Amino acid sequence: MALRSWTHLLFAASLVAVGCGDPAPMGTDAGGTDAGMSNPCDGATDGSSCGMGMVCMSGSCVPVGMGACGDGTVDDGEECDDGNTTAFDGCEPTTCMFTCSADSACDDGVDCNGVEVCGATSHVCERATPPAPGTACNTATVTDGVCGDTGDGSVCLEAGCGNGVMETGEACDDGNDVMSDGCEIDCTFSCTMDADCDDGNVCNGTESCDTGAHMCARTMALDCTPPTACQESRCDPVDGCLFRLLDADRDGFASDTLGACGTDCNDMDDTVYEGAEELCDGVDNNCNGMSDETAPNWYIDCDGDGYAADTTGSRESCAEPTAPTGCGGGWTSRRPFGPTSIDCDDANPARSPGAMELCNGMDENCDGVADEGAMTTFYLDADRDGHGVALDFVTACAGSGDYDTTLPDDCDDADMTRHPGATEICDNIDQNCDGVRDEDPACGPDCVARSVLGRTYLFCSDFLNWTDAAAACRAAGYRLVAVTSMIENDAVQAVGAVVFSTRDMWWTGLNDQATEGDYEWVDFGPSAYSNWDAGEPMTMAGQSCGVQFRVTGAWGMRRCAAMLMKTRVCEPM
Repeated sequence: MALRSWTHLLFAASLVAVGCGDPAPMGTDAGGTDAGMSNPCDGATDGSSCGMGMVCMSGSCVPVGMGACGDGTVDDGEECDDGNTTAFDGCEPTTCMFTCSADSACDDGVDCNGVEVCGATSHVCERATPPAPGTACNTATVTDGVCGDTGDGSVCLEAGCGNGVMETGEACDDGNDVMSDGCEIDCTFSCTMDADCDDGNVCNGTESCDTGAHMCARTMALDCTPPTACQESRCDPVDGCLFRLLDADRDGFASDTLGACGTDCNDMDDTVYEGAEELCDGVDNNCNGMSDETAPNWYIDCDGDGYAADTTGSRESCAEPTAPTGCGGGWTSRRPFGPTSIDCDDANPARSPGAMELCNGMDENCDGVADEGAMTTFYLDADRDGHGVALDFVTACAGSGDYDTTLPDDCDDADMTRHPGATEICDNIDQNCDGVRDEDPACGPDCVARSVLGRTYLFCSDFLNWTDAAAACRAAGYRLVAVTSMIENDAVQAVGAVVFSTRDMWWTGLNDQATEGDYEWVDFGPSAYSNWDAGEPMTMAGQSCGVQFRVTGAWGMRRCAAMLMKTRVCEPM
């Protein structure tokens, strides 16, 4: 029999010997100890031994294994017993089993609150530090999410702007849809510089960006209160405060009814204001309380041009005097007090300070100089092409001799074919004075113009067959050269030998394509002169188009479709 069973029998026997249910015998107490004997469990810790197979429990000595879960003693079948009712503290109160014995017992399946582990000795589930916000996570309801703190701890959230978690590509994410709070709904900062806040309106204050909070701030709005009672104001979004004078008649003075700032005694008449000229009109123009106190002076104007020679015979009157002047003229109120108002010839109405100066040797405007501002600059035009030399000119009322053009733009005053507007020809000369030679497209990039017997020929190195060469010359207003004399033949050969220094021959206009042996010049006609090279002309099939040899100037016939090493010479039609 087990020790625990024997112990239970002994305990039962002791109860029988005492007489269960009978009054305690003299000298014993209700605890089962003899009266006068000490209790070994008084003040003892529960679970401490109080005899063979006996332990103290709640102040009594009981057999081992008789305690219950929660009594603080680990009994048979219990992993622990901490004697309290607190759950998850390492020992569960209703089972007296460890809260955990392995990490797997602590895993709550949530990625974002940290990895749970079981304490080796505490048997308490412990949670590690939660992962950083933005860490990837997955749950049954969220796929490819990120960890974020919603205030109740870190949870797995749907990825993307607006979840309150900073993710790649986001400048910020405050998790709300409030505008201008520092982080916009597209997860960009509300501002990063002052310019982001500027609304273009200075009237409502100056905007600036708090680069820490990324929020716009604004100063006080402009105070556009008018500085005086004679002004009104408005605020322009760009220029700010603008003030305008309260001036009904637009004479530059405000009404004196507005207070000390106003000096206009009649703001409905622009001839009336403080300091205005007093007119002879029965009105107090200068607001001094009097009318017409100053009448104008009138001066004798013999020629009636509005200017007087001097102040002799002047009269003061509101109206023009009716008295005769003695010189057949009239009167003027313009005072002659300086060169801009004194008539230098009061007998000639064409001469006065206000007259237009003409180029005639006379001083019309009375400034002491004749013809100033009325003369024209004429330039030397030696070649008589209507264009002159900019640095050689005279100033006169009219042109004379070679100085008779007003155009100072001739680039060669010795050649009347060269001037602005002249027709450009292919001769390596700038005819139209634009600084570019032979810009006419007809000249072509492979052609140069040369003078042959006083005419301009084109020498072109463009490797065309005979038909295309004839067409190219024709397009430029030329034709393939037709050599009609020994003089022309030698002249063309001499120039060609220099221009085509690396070529053996060039196309001419000679051909017998129409009738074999019947030679004629294209775009010209039959050939009367000839200069055949030895063995020429060739009569083989296809040898129907003429060439001139560079070294000797003699002629030959070649295939019209050939292009190799051939050039062309074009002459004017």
